[in-house]
Amino acid sequence: MFKQAILVEGHGNPNITQAMINLLDSDSIDFYIHWDLKSAKPSFLSNYSKIHLVPRRKVYWGGQSLTFVTLDLIKFAIQGEYDFYHIVSGQDMCLMDKQHFETFLKTIIKAISLIYIIHQNIYGE
Repeated sequence: MFKQAILVEGHGNPNITQAMINLLDSDSIDFYIHWDLKSAKPSFLSNYSKIHLVPRRKVYWGGQSLTFVTLDLIKFAIQGEYDFYHIVSGQDMCLMDKQHFETFLKTIIKAISLIYIIHQNIYGE
């Protein structure tokens, strides 16, 4: 199974994040969510995806705190076994349904692998 982790850096209104969870809800897609400590603590629901809430901190957008949150999300997510990781804002919305999302990424990964193999054969690197 092709497993994906979506790492969400969120703040403010959680409805968009919940809509993304609803759209991509799958046993092959899990969510790791950091919600800014300056915002009210939300709760998220899914039928199939696992939702992991990472410890909250105050985030100042454009500051180093955002880098720390990104590293926190990665640190927690790499404890799982995933084939692909996505870092998104809590205000992002996926424009593909989960079937297209999964198929598209599998195709891209195959193309990248093929380019790498060709590069190795030509340049020996």
